Amino acid sequence: MKNLYSEMPNGYQESIQKGLNTVGYFSRQMSFGTGTRKDRIARLKTEIETADAIVIGSGAGLSTSAGLTYSGERFEKYFFDFAAKYGIRDMYSGGFYPFPDSETKWAWWARHIYYNRYIEPPKPVYQELLSLVRDTNYFSITTNVDHQFQRAGFDKKRLFYTQGDYGLVQTVDGRNGKTYDNEEWVIKAMAAQGFVKATDGVFQVPENGNIAMCIPSDLIPKCPDNGSDVTTNLRADSSFVEDEGWCRASAAIRRLQDVELPKLQAQLVETKGLFKGRERKALEQKIQQTEKTITAKLDAIPTILQDDGYPDAEVFIAAFKKATEIVEQYRRDLSEWERKVKSNQAPDRQSLPPEKQSVRNRLRQLQAESKQRRTHNRHSQDRER
Repeated sequence: MKNLYSEMPNGYQESIQKGLNTVGYFSRQMSFGTGTRKDRIARLKTEIETADAIVIGSGAGLSTSAGLTYSGERFEKYFFDFAAKYGIRDMYSGGFYPFPDSETKWAWWARHIYYNRYIEPPKPVYQELLSLVRDTNYFSITTNVDHQFQRAGFDKKRLFYTQGDYGLVQTVDGRNGKTYDNEEWVIKAMAAQGFVKATDGVFQVPENGNIAMCIPSDLIPKCPDNGSDVTTNLRADSSFVEDEGWCRASAAIRRLQDVELPKLQAQLVETKGLFKGRERKALEQKIQQTEKTITAKLDAIPTILQDDGYPDAEVFIAAFKKATEIVEQYRRDLSEWERKVKSNQAPDRQSLPPEKQSVRNRLRQLQAESKQRRTHNRHSQDRER
């Protein structure tokens, strides 16, 4: 397993590098206006205070700037034993490691979740961002799963966390559509590994350095409803549960597009007469403001995708559609196998249930092929120039 993992690309470093490349690209296209830095900051402050609406688009870079880094000192401090035994290089890629058993896998995830979801970040970046927009009509779309927006005090009704939440688990197949809080389990799993709470209430490695890389079998998390296996509520395939909070945020954009805007437009058409000029003007302003809000929220999405390594929404959608087809085919194959078993058609060796790991491997292969294709296209464009 260690050899297999060693052959995988370093996803964390790749993501950081892509982020830096994106920053470099946009910095060449960006206009900073005239005047001194102090003048520009003052104008930005005015824009924030007078804007009809503000959409915050964020990815991993925001949490990294807050000190929640996935490699380096933090990783070496809390995951030194996993690094030594399994050759894991950082927290990001460690999430994909094929651990030998569930006891080890969930020991890893307890640490991973705790140190990125249930502690305060070293730097108050999120709090400072909130102080800038607290009194405005803001909305945040983020691919971060560490819950730091809510920890800092952002209104959860104004958040759209598209990729999931470290603080939740779900059933493996996601069919019941539910998510479950995991904080109580995480605390127990940290203590079971030998971590001790310091005076500030944060778990730390004991002075003797003795911590375990596994948890007791009876501490492996299970679904509270039916005792089935669970997994993290992170978007990896179509089994990702889009819970009530996720759907509510997604619906905010659709509601503006499909309900609010058409309603205002219909009111404008019906508002007629010589003495309706002021009312018509007010409706026109509301329509313009709604259109601006929709545009701002939609414009933030490509930036978020680029922060995650996709050059544009088209590439992401194409890869997502192919991944969905793979997962749906797996589900159809599994349903057919279950049907045969239930109808007493005992499957032979050639009719074993489809392996979920093989599906995951195909999804990883799809991602790798997409990266190679994008790299090829970029080189072709460079030659054409």
